[in-house]
Amino acid sequence: MDENELYKYLGYEQTYVLEEKVVKSRIKERMQERMRQILKSSLSAINKTKAINTYAIPVAVYTFGTIKWTQTELEALDRQTRTLFTKYRTHHPKSSVVRFHLPRSQGGRGVLKLVTMHERQTRNLHKYFHGRAETSRLHNAIISVDNNLTPTRLNLPLADQQTRHQIYRQEIEQWLAKPLHGKTIHTDRHIPNNRPDIVFTNRQTRQTYLIDITIPLPENIEKKYREKISKYLPLAEDVKAMWRQEEVNIIPIVIGATGEIPVTLKPALVALEIKGNAYITMQKAVLIDTCSLTRAFLNQVQ
Repeated sequence: MDENELYKYLGYEQTYVLEEKVVKSRIKERMQERMRQILKSSLSAINKTKAINTYAIPVAVYTFGTIKWTQTELEALDRQTRTLFTKYRTHHPKSSVVRFHLPRSQGGRGVLKLVTMHERQTRNLHKYFHGRAETSRLHNAIISVDNNLTPTRLNLPLADQQTRHQIYRQEIEQWLAKPLHGKTIHTDRHIPNNRPDIVFTNRQTRQTYLIDITIPLPENIEKKYREKISKYLPLAEDVKAMWRQEEVNIIPIVIGATGEIPVTLKPALVALEIKGNAYITMQKAVLIDTCSLTRAFLNQVQ
């Protein structure tokens, strides 16, 4: 062999040391090639996800714990996965990133997230070595010399290692109660009024709130409130049936152009769990915009 010639050991190209750049480059190419093969196929959506999780993702997971992957590199690989899904028309480019990696049982697509898999793999290796170190001199010696030599950082206690478990759980909780702003709700039948300002869905309690905001003249406050209720009643019925919700509430947020509020505003804010004097802030915002519009009009007249 030449001095710079590579050879393969346990699946990794190396010379005197492990050639991480070469390994990473080939891992990326191999993983993307396998994903393309799967996404080109005629498999159903669920079977494509299973195939990617068992045939493509493990190509990178095999290196976790031995090859040093940075957070940026792992996030880039996850991004390339979503890009390939979009390229082969199996994922909308503006779909939720969190939902893409959530398990199918929780309403997601179920594609494994490499950032999470890397954390899980390194922690499992860390637990294994520390568990064996109690009875094995070899494992104890490896732990003592691993001063940031491997991604597992065996010389550190497990509690000192950073974990993304709590962050991932927080992402799930945020997605479970995710507000949708100005998006069209597609129903089985034609409903003309299917685009409320905000749709807030709590998937744990199966409650949905259709929120629509309007700022009418003071004398039209009650009229606008009744219009909003009757306007979204058909949509609320369809949403309850299609999304299997326990309750769908229509909440009009009506504030007069000069700051007047109806008696229904405070109970609506309480239903949305908006505490404090939020309605005062809303009144101030409306008054500031009214003054701004009036000032702009007067300047044009002059």
